[in-house]
Amino acid sequence: MVHNVKLEYKLLGIDTPQFAILKDEPFDHPLQIENNINFAASNPAKTLKAAFQTTYKDGEDIVMKMITELVFELSEDSWNSLKKEDGSIVIPKDFLWHLGTLVIGAARGALYAYTKNTNLNNFTLPLFDLTAIITKDMVVKEK
Repeated sequence: MVHNVKLEYKLLGIDTPQFAILKDEPFDHPLQIENNINFAASNPAKTLKAAFQTTYKDGEDIVMKMITELVFELSEDSWNSLKKEDGSIVIPKDFLWHLGTLVIGAARGALYAYTKNTNLNNFTLPLFDLTAIITKDMVVKEK
């Protein structure tokens, strides 16, 4: 689905609700990075949340875990342009790609700041092809 309407939004908040370094010493194995990205929508508030989770592992041992969240508010017109006749909201995948890029960028900054002066500061988040990860529009059905 191609969405031809320009979506207007503003950033309401940036949060790192979870951050933990569980091991800050030389690693026994090559560091592995696991990532997850999620989105949530609130119809009454006209908001979208993008959440990015990253976990660094040394073998099977978790050495660091972080979740970064961004909350965006859409303008009334933009939100209404996403509404369908059945009451559902359809968020175009290209807009999710954009929000995903923003939350991953925020996670990179948080990771740098939180790991400063630790062994983990030498490890960065790799680049992500969000077009391969987010392949469909997000449909939110009214309850």
